[in-house]
Amino acid sequence: MIAILLTSGAAFLVAFAATPLIRRLAFSRDFVDRPDGRRKMQKAPVALGGGSAVMLGLMAGVGLLAAGFSWFDIPWIRSRAPLAGMGVAAVLLCIVGLVDDRYQIRGRTKLFWQI
Repeated sequence: MIAILLTSGAAFLVAFAATPLIRRLAFSRDFVDRPDGRRKMQKAPVALGGGSAVMLGLMAGVGLLAAGFSWFDIPWIRSRAPLAGMGVAAVLLCIVGLVDDRYQIRGRTKLFWQI
């Protein structure tokens, strides 16, 4: 139970701290979604790439869990291999999301990479 609290807390804190930084970076690089009056009805530009803040938080939590998996007695974690697999999958999903934010890839292409 303590492992889940520690890793969840670390993930939350990293994501919470990274969000304004990534937002600032997105605006400075013009990585924003602008209103167009048709589909995009927001009043002002919105920063894109916010999923990467969540990704950084996830990686912090998983990294902490992987670093200390031998300290914590978690029955479903017997090795680092599942954590590595989840990490690779999460990075791929984050990259697909960022590419979609930038280039608006087709739905079936995005689904292919997500699967």
